[in-house]
Amino acid sequence: MLFFPEVKRVLISIQWLEAELNLALQQKNAFMKRIIPMSLMAVLLSLFSLTGIAQNVYLNQFTGASSCPTPGNVPTVAANATGTALTRNLITCTPTANVFNSTTLNNTSSINPSSYIEFTVTPDAGYGLSLSSLSFFRQGSNTAPNQLEVSYSTDNFATSTTWGAAPLTTNPGSVATWDFPDFVTTPGQTLSFRFYPYGTQRTDLGATPAASTGTLRFDDITLIGNVIPVGPFLLFTPGSQSFANQNIGTQSTSQIIQISGDNLSPSSGTLSLSVSNADFEVSNDDINWGSITSVSYGTPLLNSTPVYVRSNCNFKWDRHQSGFSYSVGHYQYHASLSTGNRNF
Repeated sequence: MLFFPEVKRVLISIQWLEAELNLALQQKNAFMKRIIPMSLMAVLLSLFSLTGIAQNVYLNQFTGASSCPTPGNVPTVAANATGTALTRNLITCTPTANVFNSTTLNNTSSINPSSYIEFTVTPDAGYGLSLSSLSFFRQGSNTAPNQLEVSYSTDNFATSTTWGAAPLTTNPGSVATWDFPDFVTTPGQTLSFRFYPYGTQRTDLGATPAASTGTLRFDDITLIGNVIPVGPFLLFTPGSQSFANQNIGTQSTSQIIQISGDNLSPSSGTLSLSVSNADFEVSNDDINWGSITSVSYGTPLLNSTPVYVRSNCNFKWDRHQSGFSYSVGHYQYHASLSTGNRNF
């Protein structure tokens, strides 16, 4: 049987324990309120430092009077890069205020690779373009062809990447956005964009065919991304070489890997190139062979230079693999090498 004093002591103990638990819970909540925003901020700062914030690398808004050539065709370009005004090839200017308006359009059913509107962006030496999208306003007159293709190239259209899904040109006009897969150019590499208007269907979808005398206007040409500093850059072409089966005691025929680079540091010097095991040999002249060779350069830009590789006559195992590499700082440049079987 409990007496009242003992009951009081039990109640006091329970109340004290409850108060302590509440205090601990309040302290925990206050701590979490402090630590969670700090953690989120740290994550956000980390993401910001790694990725940056995309900006207008190139913007052209064509502010000016109605005349030809198009007034105000002066782009705003991000720091550490330059950009050109829009130009026309086989397409001609038609005077309109505050837009880039053109006529003499391709009104056939297929793209004419010589009939286009173009602009280029070039990063300064030591910088590359990190790009994510291109947007632009376009509007056709009623009789203008309503199809459009857009492409970009880093080698003056010896090769190119095409949108392949550009929306039809409309009237009234609207903004089209090409959200292409992100990519980064090499240091100082010129990037070109071309617009190819074409088609037999009119913008107003009328029954009569599109006319070359129709007009197509562009405005607010906007290339989104960043201009980023790029460290020493090397390119091995091709990125891999393989060798056929051969007899023990014989060397393979040599094969060539072209090496080129930019933004090299120091600005002149020697690159040491090596293979990663004794199954392969490397040479800079196809005469003197070993596990290591060198390539000299006199400027930060290294033009395409041949380096020769072969499998040697010593190993006795099947299907060996190796690497051909050059390391600078935390960058590792690598080309893979592999053999066929050795015949005993």
